[in-house]
Amino acid sequence: MPQINLPCSTAKIRPEIELVLDCVGSSGAGPGCQERVAALIGAGGIDWNFALEFATRHGLMPLFHRRLPDCCPDHVPADVLDRLRVYGRRVSALNTYLFSELVAIVRGLESRGVPVVCWKGPTLAVEAYGSLQLRQFSDLDLIVRARDVPRATEILRARGFVLTPELSEAQQAMLLRTQCNLPFTRERQRVIVELHWGVAAKHFSRPFDAHNFWERLREIMINGEALKILSREDLFLSLCVHGSKHMWERLSWVSDLSGLLNSEPELDWPLLIRSARQSGCERFVLLGVSLARRLFGTALPKQIEEQLKLDPTIELLAVEIVERLTLSFNAKPRMPGLAAQLIFHLRARRRWQDKVRYLGFVFSPTDEDLHRFRLPKHLTFAYYALRPLRLFFNGGARHPH
Repeated sequence: MPQINLPCSTAKIRPEIELVLDCVGSSGAGPGCQERVAALIGAGGIDWNFALEFATRHGLMPLFHRRLPDCCPDHVPADVLDRLRVYGRRVSALNTYLFSELVAIVRGLESRGVPVVCWKGPTLAVEAYGSLQLRQFSDLDLIVRARDVPRATEILRARGFVLTPELSEAQQAMLLRTQCNLPFTRERQRVIVELHWGVAAKHFSRPFDAHNFWERLREIMINGEALKILSREDLFLSLCVHGSKHMWERLSWVSDLSGLLNSEPELDWPLLIRSARQSGCERFVLLGVSLARRLFGTALPKQIEEQLKLDPTIELLAVEIVERLTLSFNAKPRMPGLAAQLIFHLRARRRWQDKVRYLGFVFSPTDEDLHRFRLPKHLTFAYYALRPLRLFFNGGARHPH
């Protein structure tokens, strides 16, 4: 079972949490899972409503739905199994629909000469878990070159998508300079497309060189459709950057890393660590794998275990994240305020130049800033002054996605 070590915490892990993590983690398909789960359930006091709510909140329901009946079919109440089956059918239908939309959008972009890469969403479900149905996702993430964003935007609009929030051309041009994606929706947000020109804003992190990124792409076949995806190392690095950016607030992001580590034994660790170190993201990667081991029992290569021992800050950050998640398990999750986010992200970087660059990211205008303050084109420079004012009066806004 995963070892959730909280040396500085008095918080008690609820049995429902242990149940979900045991089923979802690396040991969930192992021979000892049935005995462990049976012991947890047999001890009594399992609040099944809480267990299902927790798994759903953290994006773990598809795996929990698949593995719980296999681990311990005779100890799960019939009504819980029925609810799991209903949920499974709902996820299957939604994921199948979103995959069909993904293929249609990708083919539409490619037919107009816009190269596109699929990131997270359906392709990650297949890569990490071997099935479209085993990952909970609600949007489609696509990466194009920055120069292709205007044309990709035009193609998405032709398919009925609208920019949310709607921005002027000048505002979009500013986001191209300061952020890394534009959000589009259709059918009252039934379909959400995140159009990226990078996996992170340039001041937050530059995990890999843009040219080499496009040179290293792979193809994946899903239901007879060939789709371009990131190299294994670039994918893993990008997920660690994304999770660290949002302080690993969803356990599914850690589960994705665990799934990739279990399914990709030939990951080029020296290349991955070298790329992460060169771009200032090394602690992001080490923090991600530390959480995968701690929460889901994921086995790590010896050289990575050694890297973790050499940097005690990783252990401290991992403990803080698990403690925060533990506290949120018993209440509605709350993200830390701006000050806590600033401190976390500064500690998650080793080099002073990376820390300074990150501060530039914090005070770079976001789509929310642009939506709230509609300035004419000749005054767009004023967004850089309005951004810190909004952060101050809002008491610490969330980081932009």
